Amino acid sequence: MKSQLGRDEKFSQGVRLYAVYQIKRGMKAEDLEELYVVSHTSICNWVHSYNTNGLDGLVDKPRSGRPSKLDSTQKHPLREVISSSPEKAGYATATWTGPLVIDYIKQAYGVIYNKAQIYNLLLEIGFSFQQGKSFYPESSEREEKVLSLKKLQECRANSVVVFEDEASLSNTATVSYCWSMKGKQPLIIQPRRKKERRTIFGCG
Repeated sequence: MKSQLGRDEKFSQGVRLYAVYQIKRGMKAEDLEELYVVSHTSICNWVHSYNTNGLDGLVDKPRSGRPSKLDSTQKHPLREVISSSPEKAGYATATWTGPLVIDYIKQAYGVIYNKAQIYNLLLEIGFSFQQGKSFYPESSEREEKVLSLKKLQECRANSVVVFEDEASLSNTATVSYCWSMKGKQPLIIQPRRKKERRTIFGCG
């Protein structure tokens, strides 16, 4: 109810005018804080504005600058964007992080969030920070190799079979946690890193 009354310009103007009247009658701004649920500084500002501009000084002026947060019409498309890979939004990464979402919102909507605000926003629109499941695109190649090995069972008894294996070492850590829809484990694609991995081959 208070927020609805606050949107009524005439009501807000009348409340502030009565506060100014009480100050003129000798009351202290500190004594009116609890009654008007504002700081005594705000009440003093009302008095100063009234003395300078009359009744017009008690009306809120339009605020300039960037909007403080996203509205409901902006949150829905943001939710759709974060549900997809950051690569589709032009980022060279497979997972969404808080700073990355902050940058996207700044670029797309001109709104600036800090880290605490962005985490609350992500929770509000249905996301949670959870452990992902890694997916390796080259896994299909490995499956083909396994199928080939199974076919070896059909070879003749006197055939010679040579086995090959490999081991890979990477010095680049993989991301195991990211923001994803609540209740849905994220699938994190782990691309090949040719320059950052060493592969050892062997056969017997």
